[in-house]
Order: sequence, then C-alpha cells, then structure tokens
Amino acid sequence: MPNDPRPYTNRGEYRTYRCLHKLQAAHPEDNIRIYSDLYLDNAPNRPNRQVDHLMISHRGIFMLETKYWRGTIYHEVSKRQLQTELGAFWPLIGNSISEKAKRLADDDVFTLVTTPENPVCVHAEFEDPTYQVRTAGWALRDLLRPENEVLPFVRNWVLYNYPHDADNRVIDLNHRLDGRGEELDGFTNLEKFTAFYEQMRPDLIVDARLEEIDTLVHTEILLD
Repeated sequence: MPNDPRPYTNRGEYRTYRCLHKLQAAHPEDNIRIYSDLYLDNAPNRPNRQVDHLMISHRGIFMLETKYWRGTIYHEVSKRQLQTELGAFWPLIGNSISEKAKRLADDDVFTLVTTPENPVCVHAEFEDPTYQVRTAGWALRDLLRPENEVLPFVRNWVLYNYPHDADNRVIDLNHRLDGRGEELDGFTNLEKFTAFYEQMRPDLIVDARLEEIDTLVHTEILLD
C-alpha cells in the first residue's frame, strides 16, 4: 500500500495522515489506500485543485481538505445569518470584512474565522475550504467519468482538526458537519470523522473495482 515518507510541516495535515493510517491498521479488511498532497490538473475549464488527502477503500473514495485553524470558525454561513447570530456585534464584524467579502450577496456562503490576532478573516469562493474540496471532487469525477459506476462513491469533506476548547470551536449554523444533516460538508474533529467512517457500509466497492480505481489514480493523477 502507498506510504508517504515526506516530512510534514503542516500539523493539521500530519494529524489527518496519522488518523487515516490508524484506520488502515484497524480495518485491514477495507484494503485502504492513502495518497497525500495530490494535484488534479486535467479538468478542462476548471482551475487546478490540490488535494490534501485521498483515501480509497471498500467503503468509498474520500477527498479530504484539512484545516488546522484556531479561533472561532463559522462554517459556511452568510452575512444574513451572521447578522442574526451576532446581533449587536454584527456592525463591527460587517465593517471589518474584506472589500471582496462585502461584495458578496447577503445569502452567499463563506467561512469566517476570528482569533485575537486576526478578528475577522473571511474565506470565500476559491478560498473557502468547502468550495475547494467540492471542486476537487468535480475534477476527480471528470477523471473517473469513463468509470461511471464509481461516481456516487466519491465523498468530499473538510476536516477541522485543531483541538477544541473555550477559545477554539466550530460553529455550524446550517448543520452540515458531523453527519447531522442530509448534506454533509465534513467534520469538526477527526474522532467524528473516524466514527462516521466506521459505520459506513463495508462492502460498497468490491475488490476488482477497488483495483480499477487505484489504477486510475496512478495513471491519471500520480503519473500524469
């Protein structure tokens, strides 16, 4: 199975890498394959996409965008929602966001992070982690399009994995994290990702299909 010997300078990516290898060790029956720091560059009319981690197994294909972000994170919110959520504090926040963010429509979604050092940081459009991993998923589907059978098995998730405490938390106003809603964007920590993975159907992709997908990853991404 693939092994990633490179030294990690991003602590969040390393934490995710360790989590995936623990799953690999705990579930040898899943035949898990792990790839890190991939680039998808052959999707016409779309920007190149970097993928922090790609894991394929009998339970599916998982594209993971890791964010080791401190502070309070408002995941996929709109200015309208923040105005309601923050109340009297909204004018201060609203006046401090970037000019690009101010031009967003009231119901456009983005991810907002606040820390003592940087009180207002908006991640919108190509900078938004959910958008990043979602577009990477589109690119992967383009690569796998001749193998139409595998398309429903591609999952695109954001993993927030900075340890939570009173000063560091993820606020999910739309219930799109941790498997609580019909549509799933990702997870607020690695433990919840692990628990969700382990309750998934263990025989979604049979051995022969898994090998075909693994070959496609090598020929269309790693060796392109």
